[in-house]
Amino acid sequence: MDILMLITAFGGGVFGAAVGGLSAFIIMGVLAIACAVAFVVTGVDASGVIAWGPWLGPQVAFMGGVAAAAYAEHWKKYGNKAMDIGAPLMGLNKPDVLVVGGIFGMVGYLIQYLWVITGIAAWTNPIALSIVVNGLLVRVVFGKTGPFGKVRAGDSRWLPSDVAGWLPWQEKPLQVIMIGFAGLPAAYIAFATGGRSAALVFGCAALYLVYLWAGKPVPVIHHIVLAAEQMTAATGNVGWGIAMGFLGAALGEIWACLLTAHSDTFIDPPSCALFTTLTIQIILIQTGVVTPMWDAAMPALMKDGKPTFDVISGTAAAMPGWTVGFVAAIVVAVACYALLAALKSGRKA
Repeated sequence: MDILMLITAFGGGVFGAAVGGLSAFIIMGVLAIACAVAFVVTGVDASGVIAWGPWLGPQVAFMGGVAAAAYAEHWKKYGNKAMDIGAPLMGLNKPDVLVVGGIFGMVGYLIQYLWVITGIAAWTNPIALSIVVNGLLVRVVFGKTGPFGKVRAGDSRWLPSDVAGWLPWQEKPLQVIMIGFAGLPAAYIAFATGGRSAALVFGCAALYLVYLWAGKPVPVIHHIVLAAEQMTAATGNVGWGIAMGFLGAALGEIWACLLTAHSDTFIDPPSCALFTTLTIQIILIQTGVVTPMWDAAMPALMKDGKPTFDVISGTAAAMPGWTVGFVAAIVVAVACYALLAALKSGRKA
């Protein structure tokens, strides 16, 4: 373990608490874009230190903000709202709130490190899983509703209400599937850059959450585009990338209903979706259900190990192998819609 990085994570958690978890995530998006562009141009990927590292990595800074908000409301009654992860907590003028943010920033780093040394990181997204586990820990320590929250009598777990919900404008089954199409451009960009842009569209999706911070009802799609980018980068198959985008969209809503909507602390639905989709992706590839097909397109996309961006030739070469992926995308979209429709059509409790 790098002790300096652990100490840095304390500072990252303090920063996340001071500016707010959502603000820290947005700033991370800016750096993710910069790292992705640099990777495409130079072949050097510094995102692990800069964007996902111990300062602004969401497992550190975002979770520092989430934990500090829960502590400030439920333990100290400072007047904030634990579910308002966009609020900068510096204005509370309470140093203990920032200390809690720093502590849980370190916890986030340690949990991620645990996934790495145990080998779990090889089978999932260790940052996303760290965020989820840390969020559950925050709820156990500071919350009162339990891991899955408490559904008010007369309400349905799967439907928003006046007291429960994640993104009311992004919960209807057809709306979820339509926003899942965000995975399409993400998948194609990943293909067109030879798999070197796995953070580019994700960073853009994180950056424009500044509108969500400002109170605008924009879609939250970073879990959709990253799932699509990762699958395409691993396989060269845009169709399968789109399929994972649809799956990520549906899982985001399902996890929101299970862990977030009826609770008093924030557990991040996109992170829940991302560790799930990457685990499914790895299983599909390892079992041979999905076969990487970069060899067919790579001559048109790469020369001497560098991108040539001959996307038209690359697409023509890869298109025959995409057929199964596109069929899978249609099947996944229909299945996800049917599942969400079934869940949300149930009677209220």
